[in-house]
Amino acid sequence: MSATVQVAGRSTLARHALVAVILFIVYVSLYPWEGWRDQGLSPLAFLSAPWPRQLHWGDITLNVLAYVPLSFLIVIAMQPAGRWVGAIVAVTSAIVLSGLMEALQAFLPTRVSSRVDLLANATGALVGTGLGSALVPHLLSGARLRAWRARWFHHGSFADLGIVLLAVWPLTQAHPGGLFFGTGDLRVWLGLTSGGLYAPWSFTLVETLVTAANTLGLGLLAAALLVPGRPRWPLLSVLLGLAIAARVGVFALLYSPAESLRWVTPGSMLGLALGLAALAGLLRLWPSARIRWAIWLLLAALLMVNTSPLNPYLIDPASVRFQVHVLDFSGLVRALGLAWPFLALIYLGLLRRRPNSPL
Repeated sequence: MSATVQVAGRSTLARHALVAVILFIVYVSLYPWEGWRDQGLSPLAFLSAPWPRQLHWGDITLNVLAYVPLSFLIVIAMQPAGRWVGAIVAVTSAIVLSGLMEALQAFLPTRVSSRVDLLANATGALVGTGLGSALVPHLLSGARLRAWRARWFHHGSFADLGIVLLAVWPLTQAHPGGLFFGTGDLRVWLGLTSGGLYAPWSFTLVETLVTAANTLGLGLLAAALLVPGRPRWPLLSVLLGLAIAARVGVFALLYSPAESLRWVTPGSMLGLALGLAALAGLLRLWPSARIRWAIWLLLAALLMVNTSPLNPYLIDPASVRFQVHVLDFSGLVRALGLAWPFLALIYLGLLRRRPNSPL
């Protein structure tokens, strides 16, 4: 393909994903979002601050990686303006956003603004911009990946929103606390505590039902986005695989590789098996019926998560030994886990009412 290829397509999927990544960066950068006050320092003081005596390479790596998808998506979302225009906008926007986040951290006593973070973010922006510029011809203008998206998923911006919603779901499982697949726990946000003692089997029953209901709801939502005739199981397998990988990864990171399966319980495994078995039957229903079932199942899971006894054996993330960006990332994942089922329910409700819906 010629280097002067003109990219004609616009990617609404990239633009939706870009918004999600920006929200991700802003949330993590300013977490815990409390204690704001003027500390008597210039917001730009970090630019002239002495170079730190010790570099934390874990933090630097995470700061680089955080800005790779940002600049990559900016390049894609800027099309068809051209690769050079997209590259310039991507690098400039990423550096400005990083500088703004570092400046705002001067008003948070629990955060430390750093030139190192800015340089790491800029490095990630350059990497992402390079990848985006190189892959623009292959991602847009009728190339294979774009054709694959058209073959498998319903077209349109509304379907793109659903794809982004599915894509962020595995991240909700990258948290050491909470039930397996158990999103939407308002009690965490409200600060409610458990009262009374409960038999261990009750926790197993709750986790089994919550895991099964969420597996079904997720599978039916994924099926709603696929065009008729396409197999549903590959997409669901990828989503479940990413969720399990996130769960294994966070336990290996926070504790040790030997404890990466510490989250596996009889309730989680039984619930996953029951959910997959029941999904095989529900996928045979008419599309409109599948949407209704997805809504009811996600609502049922929400009800169980918020009314069941709090499990005293769940892991407290504050007790972990490895603390590189743990609080920042844990706060984001907890927020995503809280919001995801409500966003999914809103999406399914709108999907059911869309007069021009292909379903």
